[in-house]
Formats: sequence, C-alpha cells, structure tokens
Amino acid sequence: MCLVLPKYIVHEFYLLITSFIIPIVIITIIYGIIYYHTVRSTANFRQTLHGAKRDAELARNILILLGIFLFGGIPSAIYIVVSSKGEAAPSIIFLFAITTPSMALAIEKIMTVVLNRDIRQVFKLQWIKWFSYCGSSKFTTRVQPIATNNRIINPTNTQKSQQNKTKSQNTHM
Repeated sequence: MCLVLPKYIVHEFYLLITSFIIPIVIITIIYGIIYYHTVRSTANFRQTLHGAKRDAELARNILILLGIFLFGGIPSAIYIVVSSKGEAAPSIIFLFAITTPSMALAIEKIMTVVLNRDIRQVFKLQWIKWFSYCGSSKFTTRVQPIATNNRIINPTNTQKSQQNKTKSQNTHM
C-alpha cells in the first residue's frame, strides 16, 4: 500500500476518496440492491418464518462483510486526517494504516467461507477428503477378512475362533 506524504493534502484526500469512500458507497449500493430484491421476492410469496429468517441472515452477512471492509479502511482514513493537520501522525497509526487492509482482506475471505453455506460445505468435504487421504495410510490399519473353506475368518478374532473350536472339540470327546 502506498501512502501519500502529509504535505500533499489534496492528494491525500483524493486517495481517501478514491480508495475508501467511493468503494464503500458502491458496495453499500450493491448490497442494498441485493437486499431489496431479496426482501421483495420474499414479500411476493407467502411470508413465512423461513423467508424472514433468510432475510435476517442476509442482512447479518452483509453487515459483517461491510464492517470488515470498514475495519480495513478506517485506520488509513484516520491517518490521512491526523497527518493533514500539519503535525506528524503517531507511528502506531501509520502501522495500523499499513497492516489493516491486508488483515481485513484475509478476514473477509475467511468470513466468506464461514458465512456461505455452499462454500462451507465444499470446504468441509474437501477437508474430510484430504484428511482421510493423508491419514489412512499412516495412522490406520485396515483389516481384511480371510475366506477359507466357505468360512470367513476375521484376523482380529482368530483367538476367539480358536477358543470356540477348542471348546467344541472338548465337548465332543
């Protein structure tokens, strides 16, 4: 990320408007349109608890993702406003302004997976598939039954079958 020096106030505000304010407005408008059409489509059909729950879940997800985006940009905005006063901004604000956009992007990607049921299911299935593939040869031993004389002998139960065989021979004597 590039931050403009504080002596160029016009450039700082241009950067603030183009990299933070305009994207926030565009994202808010797009999410508003999505929410409006979702609520309207629910109203066209019979209003049920499921529809209201879906609308509330959509609003929650939109607010979470918008909050993450704001989290990424507010430190930069604070840095620009503080540094435009003519004083040097504290270095901690500068460090936050540099690191929060990348942190917000990582959090946003994680939350997209967590909040979207379909993506979450795909990740869960891939996770299980990966762990079953990695762990099957290292940590588990598969036991295959052996068939002899039309009888299936389970190798783990050979002691029991031998004990039963000995008991049956002892009773016939």
